[in-house]
Amino acid sequence: MRTIWKTIAVPLMAAACGTSAHACQPAYRHTEYFGNSTYLSEEIRDKVLDDIRANHYTVIEPQIGLLYYPIVRKGDAIYLGNAPIATEKDSFWYLGHGYYQLNGQLYYMGERVGAYPAGGTVVVHVEDRTRPMPDDYPKGRMYCRVEHHASILETSTGLRVERIVDDN
Repeated sequence: MRTIWKTIAVPLMAAACGTSAHACQPAYRHTEYFGNSTYLSEEIRDKVLDDIRANHYTVIEPQIGLLYYPIVRKGDAIYLGNAPIATEKDSFWYLGHGYYQLNGQLYYMGERVGAYPAGGTVVVHVEDRTRPMPDDYPKGRMYCRVEHHASILETSTGLRVERIVDDN
């Protein structure tokens, strides 16, 4: 029954109403600072910032897309969300936009993407991938712009990694 509703009723309702049945929804800003993914209300944000200040932690990356406080140095360890990814014994370099080098390997937000090029260079940058409203989009119909960007890592050895990140 649920599948029928999504595949038949929602498009029919959209056609009948003349506007999109899927209204623009606010962005789901969240954090994994305390473990599970949690909506980043002002109360949670204040708790995170209080914890960071009280314990003299360092925020390495304050935001990646809709994820807040993803990479934080807590004492002698680097945390991705609530999981430690590196200690003082590891070779860790933060490259930016979610990419980092850990013990000779390249990672994006915990996912291994390749080897760090020995004697080579690594460049990390972003490109806007937001699609503009189509020219033939019906006038008067609500259009929800979804913003995306690509976090891109390129190495002198030819490795190119792209990860699409939602911005709203």
